[in-house]
Amino acid sequence: MQPINISFVTSKDKGISENIDLLVSFHVGENQFIDWKHLRFSAHQSQIAKLVLPGTVVASAAQKAGRSRRKLCRVTADVSVLFVEIAPGQTSSLTADDLGFIQWSDPEPQPAPGSGVIVLINKTKYTQVLAMGIRESEELFSPIYGTMNLPPGMNANYAIKGLKMSVFGYRYPRDPNAPEHDPKDMLGEYDLSALPSPLAFRLFDDPSHGGQTVLVRESAPEGRDGKAILAAAEATAE
Repeated sequence: MQPINISFVTSKDKGISENIDLLVSFHVGENQFIDWKHLRFSAHQSQIAKLVLPGTVVASAAQKAGRSRRKLCRVTADVSVLFVEIAPGQTSSLTADDLGFIQWSDPEPQPAPGSGVIVLINKTKYTQVLAMGIRESEELFSPIYGTMNLPPGMNANYAIKGLKMSVFGYRYPRDPNAPEHDPKDMLGEYDLSALPSPLAFRLFDDPSHGGQTVLVRESAPEGRDGKAILAAAEATAE
């Protein structure tokens, strides 16, 4: 899978008249969203935000400390997370030793076929909390492909397709009792698997919609590729 480059731009002259926050999330189920990025845009300013959605898929499992753990320091972690990079068409198993330490097996086959489902197998004695997503750094993991409780001896099959990116816009002051991911706040939803990379989105107040703030994906005129579209979008923020 290839990384996806995404840009959000607004211009000083034809941009937004009020400050706005964008929440970039992924729609993983009915009324279920995984938040990815929080972007802040100032009124009457030229601004661009560049994001990169990694192409590497990562599976995670939570390692829980046992009741009889020794205190090795003043602060003892109760949970740590194990990761394994895995690609469509591969399988990895989660096992545990006699002391309860879990580990992922090396994904097979090698090299990865590049297509098909990802299979995770729970070979431990306990139900495990698994997640599938992207890892942008040692600390930053986003389970954008979903999470599940996998009973012992069971398999989880993940088909990496149809990744839907949802963008919400919030203005302040905001009602603290307002629901998260309210459809009224959604500026757009996009199937990233069906769109070419790079992607560019323009944020502006649209006079034809009563001055309402809208988010528009820059289309690709005939003869221009995605890179040319991205360069044009960046030019609007200069």
